[in-house]
Amino acid sequence: MQWLLRARVRRAQFLLETTDHGVERIATQAGFGSPTAFRERFKRVVGVTPQSYRVSFKSA
Repeated sequence: MQWLLRARVRRAQFLLETTDHGVERIATQAGFGSPTAFRERFKRVVGVTPQSYRVSFKSA
């Protein structure tokens, strides 16, 4: 189960870096059940919110 969670988070990281999609769409595309679950799990694994991650790592 941890492997699957980390794979979903990696997919979300890629989408945050390379798209302008909203958190709701990224949550769905990465396989999370809801945007709230996505935000909570992303922060637990990565250490920052999805929005903070996007600001720090988005490609120019």
